[in-house]
Amino acid sequence: MIAEALSIPGPFLREARAPCTNWSLEIVPKHAESVRDLPQDIREIYITMVPGTPWVDVIAAARTVHRLGRSPIPNITARSIPDTASLEQLLLQLKEFRVEQALLIGGGIPEPAGEFTSVLELLQTGLFEKHGLLDLDLAGHPEGNPEDPHAEQSLLDKLTWGREHGFSFRIVTQWCFDADTVNDWIFRLRELGVTEPLHIGVPGPATMKTLMRFASLCGVKASATVLRKQGLHLTPGCCS
Repeated sequence: MIAEALSIPGPFLREARAPCTNWSLEIVPKHAESVRDLPQDIREIYITMVPGTPWVDVIAAARTVHRLGRSPIPNITARSIPDTASLEQLLLQLKEFRVEQALLIGGGIPEPAGEFTSVLELLQTGLFEKHGLLDLDLAGHPEGNPEDPHAEQSLLDKLTWGREHGFSFRIVTQWCFDADTVNDWIFRLRELGVTEPLHIGVPGPATMKTLMRFASLCGVKASATVLRKQGLHLTPGCCS
């Protein structure tokens, strides 16, 4: 989707970028070299880890993104990490490439690779504090999480624990199309006392086929249903 984002006409891109100074973009590891062509407004690059992606690919992508002058934010998926030793090795490698932020997710694989089944279990190892990675992103799910029917309470539990242990969190969502659902979710979190920044994901300009493919890869099930029902085809008037 990087190439499609870059195809937005210049005047529109300038107009769309003007109000925002902290744009970010999510890529799969194999697209890491493509970030060299992105506008300088886009500083943070999320590196997704879909099921089956080797950790070495995520680490290599983080190295490339850092070399190209952007800030890599890799996904760390709890259910794909075999044990505490593997987590520590991963954090050491990310530290080597000056990764200062990461997105923690449970991971959609049915069977965990080892001892971790949740993000909270990762946090409770003490390794993030040990290696100075205290600025973390947590996944938010305005449309619910099919892997966790209690996703909202799980998020509140992680926030509560993290605040007590010196972490600074942001909440980041996958992309959605139902504005009412997103707004209701935001208001509900604020009423529950959540004060952390909320970063709402939106898709870049893409064809229906591309959006459906990425929805499948990233687990965006509810929005994918909307796409199917409406036959939606985003135009260059939408950007992330």
